[in-house]
Amino acid sequence: MMYVLQWIRSITNNLKLRTKLVISFTLFLVLPLGIYTVISYNQAAEILRNQTIVNADQAFDEAVNGVHHITEYMDQTLNSVSLNKGINTILSKNEYSTLYQQIADYFYIENTLQEYESNRFSLRLELYMKDAFEQTSDNVNTFTYYSARQENWYQIMEREGLNTYWFNEQNVKNGVKYLSVSRKIWDLNNLNRQVGIIKIKIEEEMVLSILENSIIHQDSQVFLEHSPGHILLRAGILTPDIDKAASFLGKIEPEQSWEPYTYDNQQMLVNQASIRGTPWNLTTIVPMNSVLKNITALNQQMLWSMLIIAVIGYVMALYTANLTTLRITKLIQRMKGLPEGRFLSIQGYHGRDEVGELIDNYNYMIEQIQRLMKDKFEAGKALKHAELRTLQAQINPHFLYNTLDVINIMAAEHGVSEISHTVKQLTTYYKLGLNKGRDMVSLKDELKHVEAYIEIQNIRFEHSFNLSIDVPESLLSCMLPKLTLQPIIENAVIHGILESSIPEGQITIKVYAEGDTYFIQVTDTGPGFKPASLNTSFQQDQEHLNGFGMVNVHERICLTYGDTYGLEVDASYADGARVTLKLPIYKDEDSISSNQFSSKT
Repeated sequence: MMYVLQWIRSITNNLKLRTKLVISFTLFLVLPLGIYTVISYNQAAEILRNQTIVNADQAFDEAVNGVHHITEYMDQTLNSVSLNKGINTILSKNEYSTLYQQIADYFYIENTLQEYESNRFSLRLELYMKDAFEQTSDNVNTFTYYSARQENWYQIMEREGLNTYWFNEQNVKNGVKYLSVSRKIWDLNNLNRQVGIIKIKIEEEMVLSILENSIIHQDSQVFLEHSPGHILLRAGILTPDIDKAASFLGKIEPEQSWEPYTYDNQQMLVNQASIRGTPWNLTTIVPMNSVLKNITALNQQMLWSMLIIAVIGYVMALYTANLTTLRITKLIQRMKGLPEGRFLSIQGYHGRDEVGELIDNYNYMIEQIQRLMKDKFEAGKALKHAELRTLQAQINPHFLYNTLDVINIMAAEHGVSEISHTVKQLTTYYKLGLNKGRDMVSLKDELKHVEAYIEIQNIRFEHSFNLSIDVPESLLSCMLPKLTLQPIIENAVIHGILESSIPEGQITIKVYAEGDTYFIQVTDTGPGFKPASLNTSFQQDQEHLNGFGMVNVHERICLTYGDTYGLEVDASYADGARVTLKLPIYKDEDSISSNQFSSKT
């Protein structure tokens, strides 16, 4: 089962969305209609079948009763004639003394038989007497034994020892067909002595009309059988091949009640009943195809209607799928152009459905990509400009401190020690600041860089700054980004001590460790940070602070070690300004690079 589901899923995943929509829409329309048609047809066919059986059963019962009424009347007439004392007495006579007496008996028999023939069924009676009555027999109602012996029905009675025999026959003179019954007449005084034969016959048309009235469908057939396969009468659509019909009837089990049979490649409903008092059976055959002809025609109309609806549904599904997938196709075309650098938005295909939202998000994405590309282009330009400035910054200090070395040598040769000292400090300052192009420096070199800066400023401002450094020996080898302390010290000099009314100021650098973190605390005796000026002082731009402001220091520390490290300004410090740097303890630059990512996360 799982394999089948996976197979179906693999097929559907490879189909176009439009194909899926068309198939699903068509199936959801056609499949319910098809199921409804099949169910409706089966229910209607069952209802029609049951109704047909009810109607056919009623008509069949009427036919059985009608035929039985005739045969019962014929049987009663047989009994009346056989037990008629006058007729039995005449037939029991051995001989006549006079012809007159014979003629008198003949007219008695004729009158009696004619009275029996006067009925609604128009029965014909034939009495077969001893050959002694040969002279008075008229061959209309009375016959001799000799004439009976020539008949097939008599021979069957004698051969099979029958007392009563039901059969059909045809008048050879006028071609009229009859249903007949014959019975032997026995001497009432000696029941072992046969004295005659009475035969009663009725025209087949009388019975045939009853059979035809029982036909409820034009393709139905009704058979009156003497025995299984021996057809006496048939009504309805007559099958040309009577032997085939007889063979079929011979296979039917007795007393069937609307059982299904296959006859002539058709499904038939068969009902059979015996005619009481006779060996005859009445069988009716109703073809189901004919019964269901109307419902079949209706079903065909429903199928055609379903086909038309399916075609209309397919066209509508195709149209709807095209409307839906048109925008998706446009979106796919635009997205295929992205690897080729074609960042084009989609215009004119908006909507409030899911596809419309997808297109809006795509347009927003393209807008953001274009903006990012523009920003990247501008950043690239800025990077090139910064690289140029960096190159200049690397060339200019080299040229500068080389020149300063020359000046220092010349000042020493001419005995100007102050100039030589100043130039030497400035040379140290730039050498430590350049740091051979490396980004990380040791805390020891960073402090030397600060000392050189303060020494130069003291020469400039007549020893107005006192620098005090308190650092454990074990922390001097800790690494930190270069030019980390210089902007803070410069801020303490320019915006702190020089702006105070005190002629000399104190700058203190204290370094201490806590666990795997060390702190650099810088304090000065300037006016400190006022709440109104704190933000301004902290966010000095790069040009104002020679390219390295306090914000820049904070950002570089965060980028290098993570957001848990950085610079903190203590605005509540009452004796001046205090800035604290929080840094991790790393003793070499490689360990910083290997731990940089993990520290940021």
